[in-house]
Amino acid sequence: MEVFNYEDYIKAIHTFRLNAVMKLAECSEEEYLIQTKPTKDETIKEILNNSKEMTAFLNAFMELKKKLNYKDLILYQGRRVKLKDTEILYKLKKQETFFLIYYETDNDINFPYRLLNLCIDIIQEWSRNVKSKEVTKYPQIIPIVIYIGKEKWKLPKKIKSQQLEKTTYGENRLNLGYNLIDINKITNKELILKDTMLSKALLIKKLKIQKMKK
Repeated sequence: MEVFNYEDYIKAIHTFRLNAVMKLAECSEEEYLIQTKPTKDETIKEILNNSKEMTAFLNAFMELKKKLNYKDLILYQGRRVKLKDTEILYKLKKQETFFLIYYETDNDINFPYRLLNLCIDIIQEWSRNVKSKEVTKYPQIIPIVIYIGKEKWKLPKKIKSQQLEKTTYGENRLNLGYNLIDINKITNKELILKDTMLSKALLIKKLKIQKMKK
């Protein structure tokens, strides 16, 4: 499972400036295209905003060491963490573990930079809210992308582009990954067997995509 942890955060803020990284996304029109905003899917958003359904989704789709209880999950509303309509953030009540969920319909080439900045914002928000200076457990973020587009997902699973490598060096090179759930690579039978509200919504979405391709 891909995780962004405190060590990754320290590497990120000490090896390059975030503003410089964001400017890289604009330096070449050929490499960085202005993407249209993903189409909002209220059904999926409604499901993911329900802690019970979110728990069922995580237990069914993610390789967790221990099954989650919905009472352990809370929607996280950080003042400095600005989420889009297609992004949802949960936190475990008694652990410094965050689940950052995206549901994407397009291959947005600027997505890796958005992901990186959000992960850093979450940890910075956490650090401002820590009451005790004697911290023994640092936060970790589990980024999850639910891809519901009709085109093939083309973005790399690891943020290791040439542009990022130019701003980092040696052992401090950032290697940020995310967990991808691509409905185009999940069979209809698998979605049925998972038997969650989200898997059913994804199946309906997939059937619509298959019909459009015919």
